[in-house]
Amino acid sequence: MSFSFAVSKILSASSKLLPASLGVAITALQEARVADTRVCLTGEALYIGDRTLEPGFLTRHLLKGGILDVTVKRGASWVDLLRFAVTRQPNPSVSINMQISPDVINLIRHGGWLGDILAVFRSNWADLSVRHCQTLSGVHIHQIVIDTDPIIGVVPVTEDGKIILTQIYRRLTDHKWSWEIPKGYLDPKEDYVVCARREVMEETGAEVGEVTPLIRIYPSNGISRQQFHLYLGRVTRFQPRTSNLGEPDEGEDIAKTEAFNLEDAIEMICSGQITDASTVVGILLAQQILSRKK
Repeated sequence: MSFSFAVSKILSASSKLLPASLGVAITALQEARVADTRVCLTGEALYIGDRTLEPGFLTRHLLKGGILDVTVKRGASWVDLLRFAVTRQPNPSVSINMQISPDVINLIRHGGWLGDILAVFRSNWADLSVRHCQTLSGVHIHQIVIDTDPIIGVVPVTEDGKIILTQIYRRLTDHKWSWEIPKGYLDPKEDYVVCARREVMEETGAEVGEVTPLIRIYPSNGISRQQFHLYLGRVTRFQPRTSNLGEPDEGEDIAKTEAFNLEDAIEMICSGQITDASTVVGILLAQQILSRKK
């Protein structure tokens, strides 16, 4: 008997065979399937898009497998959803965004792990691990390591020499609202310049022609191998807008874009209005290039 046939038999036999919370959650996902839907799980609630459900069987079952965050693709069927709920394995309709590593689950259950690397957390954006290391003086330590895919940042420069910045909400900082250059993760097998143009379009709506490399930096090399590749992009078309900016499902809360005179952008750095490291470095390097061409 195929899995799909078995599931359909269960569903048609009686709704009582499914825990009520599981049925409610899957129904909510079905109702939201007109677009890809982000699902977040906590001990207190199951969040499906902008809906909040009471935690129940589905939430507890997935959390026991270390699953914290998933995306349900548009058009996902009952069979796909129930298969994921039962197996806790991704399928073409459901992808896992964030998951506690099996190493941690084994550590809690069995009191140990194999090898010198303890994988703690995996996600589509960053991986966290603890690594056994030895310092140059011979001392043994545990090193926290954060790994990410490369990040591409662009300083978009208009034909009249202005710098386009986005105002984005940063939950972890003191200022919250932050003026920044467009930037984002390099997709697998994506060309760096293609990514640079894509990020500018997604976050500002501007089109970029010529792209010039500025620098590669490690912003937090004490705990991370994360790399920022910064570019200067020559804007060919730009119309400021205050909607349809960024990717909200990926945490990009962008309020607006604005073009600043280079001198004003430098003053914003000096006065503390711009505090994002990649934006500071990018603007200062862009200033050097633009000043040489005057």
